[in-house]
Amino acid sequence: MNESDLHAAVSHYIEELKGIYYSGYATEVSYRGIIELLIEKLLPEVDAINEPKRVSVGAPDFVLTKRQADPRQTELIRSVPLGFIEAKDLKPDILDRPENKSQVDRYMDLGNVVHTDGLIFRFYFDREMVKEVTLGTINEQGNLVTNSEQYDDLEFYLRRTVETT
Repeated sequence: MNESDLHAAVSHYIEELKGIYYSGYATEVSYRGIIELLIEKLLPEVDAINEPKRVSVGAPDFVLTKRQADPRQTELIRSVPLGFIEAKDLKPDILDRPENKSQVDRYMDLGNVVHTDGLIFRFYFDREMVKEVTLGTINEQGNLVTNSEQYDDLEFYLRRTVETT
């Protein structure tokens, strides 16, 4: 994806996120649809499946799998997850709450994990946080302030999340 398309896709995502946030009615689940669309826009070869089946360590919000053109291969390919995303509500410091950290710690047994509140994306590879990408913050007045300087990092680390070695 070229830089112009990347910035347009992430900017559109941010505008959708703002609309949901400013509605005053949003919950954690309210943001998942736009997160799914963002992932699939930035990584067109990947399916972001919301609310996958529960696994031994819990139920991550998304499983990332390789998209297949041949539907007969889908079941086989989907049995090999490429990464997982745990999405939280858009609230200051929510990712640092002990219950959320312990949940993500359990999910690291599954492989690469992204922990996000929609603005902050934390990337965990081999059980270590390797990058935090911040697309914006919520200021003291409750306004969402964007940070376009990290849009490229978002795509880069999402791509690393689903790379197979």
